[in-house]
Amino acid sequence: MICRRVIIINEGRIAGNVWLEDGRVTSIQTGEGAAVQVGDRRTLSLLVRAPEEALKTALQGMPEVLDVRVEDIHDGVVRLSVDHTPDSDIREKISSLIVGNGWGLLELSPMEITLEEVFLKLVSREIEGVRG
Repeated sequence: MICRRVIIINEGRIAGNVWLEDGRVTSIQTGEGAAVQVGDRRTLSLLVRAPEEALKTALQGMPEVLDVRVEDIHDGVVRLSVDHTPDSDIREKISSLIVGNGWGLLELSPMEITLEEVFLKLVSREIEGVRG
């Protein structure tokens, strides 16, 4: 059985509480009490050769998509993160959308925050940057 909660201690103080479900980080509470929900969405990382605005608009039009963030653009290639509902696997839909528009899908991979990443962020006090 995998534990459902992990308490992270740093320098003798509770740095945070981490809740897990099926081995995935779902919620984080800092030692100061600030809570971050990470289990209410899943994130995909995409690298696509496409016009930025058209790509972003097309992805935002999908009902399962919660947020689209452009991370980088270089030589017509867009790197972005797409948050979607946790009960949906939209990788096939996204790949069909991109290929159907004649764009180039160069990379599509899921992004999940690991317990190790949470630990490092909590002990370095960077928890507000946690995504997943």
